[in-house]
Amino acid sequence: MPIHYEKPLSSEEEKQILEQFFQEVRTLLEPYTSERKIIFSNSQLFAILMIAPITMAMATDDSLDFAETNILIEIASFFERNELSPLFNQFSQPEKVLSDSEFKKIIYNEMQYMCLSMRQYEPIFIKALKKLLAVDKHLSQMQNIEGSIAKRILENLSGVIYNNTGDDKIEEAKVRRIIQELDLGSYLNIRI
Repeated sequence: MPIHYEKPLSSEEEKQILEQFFQEVRTLLEPYTSERKIIFSNSQLFAILMIAPITMAMATDDSLDFAETNILIEIASFFERNELSPLFNQFSQPEKVLSDSEFKKIIYNEMQYMCLSMRQYEPIFIKALKKLLAVDKHLSQMQNIEGSIAKRILENLSGVIYNNTGDDKIEEAKVRRIIQELDLGSYLNIRI
């Protein structure tokens, strides 16, 4: 059910919401980031959250097949070609965060690690993604479903199914479970 607000949020209210979001997500993902010995910038953290559903969907059989490896290569190439938005880095973040150039160098290996160890980290990533979806819903006030994070996550998950051309379709069941766990249908007002 969409939330309706009587008045738009002020920029200060938005800033407070985002500050709290990044703080909470850093705390949630601390087991993962401390294991990896990485301190992400806010923009990098946002990027990791956006690719987490893809790595969760690929983490079904504890291996990466050819199609899945190609998906990871495409994503890593995207980061190599494009700059991360500095927008989120204006909010509080730890000192000595990973530089964007270092992030680009490690992202492929990081995604591989996420795929192969997601059983251990999936619950905290699901919680972090639910926070991201709630923040997006709150800040956008669901004025633009087409540009929503929920829609982008759903499109990314659909890409995993589309690109998995093998006989094993175990990713499909996993994608459906992730979609249900994140309650993407209610965010997008669609039945999934």
